[in-house]
Amino acid sequence: MHPALHPQKFASLPLHLRTMVNSAATGSVQDLRRLRARIPMMPTSQAALLLPAFFASLDPAGIPEHVAEDEPISPTVSRAVEAIKGLYSGLLVLQAAEAAVFPQLWTRCWPWITFLRTYLECWPGTPPFRDDDFYIDFVMFVGPFQEHNSIGDLLASTPGVRFMLAKAWMSLIRLGDAQRDRYDQACQGLFACVLGPINAADRAGLAEFSEGAGGTIDHLASLVISFMDHLAPSSRAPMSATQVKFLVACLTFVNTTDDVPHRLNKPSTHPLCSAMRPQGLARSLTTMICAISASTAPHAETALHDCFTFLGLTCIAPRRQLWIAEALKYGLLRGMLRCSRRDASSAVHKYSGMLLMGTIPSTFVYYCVVTRLQDALRDITDLVRTSPLRIQPYWADFVGVAEERIRILKSLESSGWASYKACTYLKCGKIRNRRHCARCSSCRSTYYCSGNCQALDWREGGHRSLCAPELHYSLNEFQDFSWHDRTFMRAILTHDYRNSLPQITRGRAEYSRTSPGETNFVLFSYLSGIAQIRVKPAQSAPPQLRTSREWDDAVTRIANSAGRAELHVMWIQLEENVKAHFIVPLRRYRRGTNGGEIGLEVTPAIQADDESDSETPTEIY
Repeated sequence: MHPALHPQKFASLPLHLRTMVNSAATGSVQDLRRLRARIPMMPTSQAALLLPAFFASLDPAGIPEHVAEDEPISPTVSRAVEAIKGLYSGLLVLQAAEAAVFPQLWTRCWPWITFLRTYLECWPGTPPFRDDDFYIDFVMFVGPFQEHNSIGDLLASTPGVRFMLAKAWMSLIRLGDAQRDRYDQACQGLFACVLGPINAADRAGLAEFSEGAGGTIDHLASLVISFMDHLAPSSRAPMSATQVKFLVACLTFVNTTDDVPHRLNKPSTHPLCSAMRPQGLARSLTTMICAISASTAPHAETALHDCFTFLGLTCIAPRRQLWIAEALKYGLLRGMLRCSRRDASSAVHKYSGMLLMGTIPSTFVYYCVVTRLQDALRDITDLVRTSPLRIQPYWADFVGVAEERIRILKSLESSGWASYKACTYLKCGKIRNRRHCARCSSCRSTYYCSGNCQALDWREGGHRSLCAPELHYSLNEFQDFSWHDRTFMRAILTHDYRNSLPQITRGRAEYSRTSPGETNFVLFSYLSGIAQIRVKPAQSAPPQLRTSREWDDAVTRIANSAGRAELHVMWIQLEENVKAHFIVPLRRYRRGTNGGEIGLEVTPAIQADDESDSETPTEIY
């Protein structure tokens, strides 16, 4: 036993205290309570002499095997409760003692803490601890000892400690501003623990944190998001230096948990971030970027660096169009414009450039993103005039593409989202409003003007060999796209095709001259936002596309179309290192052609058949 925990220490106390401390050490709950009340008023050197009384009251042998519901608290449990409260209130005393005291104290204290955690709600009337206080007091007790590596390792190897820390984290969020000092102290204790060896870097640690947060990693993700929202509830309210410091600590915990430095460009392998994204990670990060953008707090630059790092990973993660739309909604452009006023050495300028030059514009093919752009650009009108960002060439390019896509969207909306389909049977090819077409019930990717055309296409058009429930390269039924997204993408293709028709015509003519009789296709690349359009030979298509049944079917149909169709391919970025090609053939219809060659020029809108009207297009995707 460490000398600081031996009852012989009582001999150095004044006589009036000696009687009380001996009584407390031998089982008096009242005297333990009196000693606990005296600790804050005693000199540290004298208060340290009381430790043996609390130590003696925590003998694990007295822990009940179980507690029945509504069973009164036994004297043994009452003594342990008062002893734990005494240790918590005597924190400064313990800090002054040698670090060697803590491990011996821990072997007695922790079994009782585990017991009380299990049965806290079983006792009738007022429980020995309020739920939040039990966990917050714990983290304030163990946090300051993390400066001793041996103690940190001891706690990290104790099952259940991470559960307690997660519970304390949840309790912190419920503390009001009236308890700001207690909140700050508890946060310091919490992050002293979780940024040391008591982290969630391994699978077992992450599982225990998740259990404490509610049972799953989604609960832990919700906890972290709630804490970040608690730090920055508004994008327009500046964060204090203390809040910024806690934000850096919180993001460091996430960084360690997901091992981000070693998996920087693999956001799909980040378990905690993956769980945080659907719960508002982009919104929370954007809010904090705006709130810190003008901050001069000591940790502000680090906080912005970390926020932009995680936001950048979010913007290249699966379903990134949803997260970018969310960030735009909550003021990402405003935050970047504000950050552009920071010192030239700030890393935020590099991150802003990366987002504006390619990451965000490459999602301007999505309806959900562009629909947010209108409000986002309107929101920054006042900031653009004075922002250093406006003189950057990539800002002008960004705004140019954004405004073009907004115009396309407005045109689509003004038409009532009119959607047309061409009969897949090429010998017919009539173009009708989508509502008047029948769709193949199996593959759900082909449309016909009549059942007769569907039967003919099945027998002689080649659909029999292609029909399957999942077509990977068809824009019709790609699982991650909404109907609005698909319709908007076709509208973008139509716009870019018409604007680039002379270039495409020259490219196809040159290809026909150098490679007569061979099929070519037009590639529309949207990887950087602005369409990059090239005419390419069919055999140069990417291997995974070229070897698919869909590609073979498309090439065959184009070759037999007599000019009624062109092979066009849309290339977009889905996530980091994941790009997608979609076969989107251009279809034409002109009554009376009798299968004759149709020129490449855009034909004027004419009545395509008896059920069409003057608004029916003669070319569609």
